[in-house]
Amino acid sequence: MEDLTYEDLNQNYQKLIRQYRFKGSSGDKIKRESAELIDDILNKQKVNLDIKSFSLSGNADYKNIERIFEKHSMKIKFAEKNYNKYHTELYKIKNTRNSLAHGNTSFIDGTRGISIEDTEKYAEDIVKFLRYMIRKTDKLIKKRGYSVIK
Repeated sequence: MEDLTYEDLNQNYQKLIRQYRFKGSSGDKIKRESAELIDDILNKQKVNLDIKSFSLSGNADYKNIERIFEKHSMKIKFAEKNYNKYHTELYKIKNTRNSLAHGNTSFIDGTRGISIEDTEKYAEDIVKFLRYMIRKTDKLIKKRGYSVIK
């Protein structure tokens, strides 16, 4: 990854950096983070994105993924039938996963009615969806869609 300063980023990504830096902050922590961000900008420090600031916390359905992509100036575009398929499958997977993870349902009850073939189809479709997202992200990176320097 290239080294960029805050000034090198376009306004959208500057806003994202601020959101990530201040996420979950309050009181004294906001003061500290503000002072650090101002110092980093004035001293032309390289931007460092902390992966801990970015979390889906088990809620990776289509709408959440779409919202994240929009924040990063990317649009997810599918024909309506594919949109409905991915939206429905991701929603089902998320809800089943959350019910199992939180102990609201047993594995047997949570997966009742889901065949091996269904699971294989979900996996194939989700892999296609992930490959699409990777291509969109690669395109943004290659076009430097995050930077004022092209």
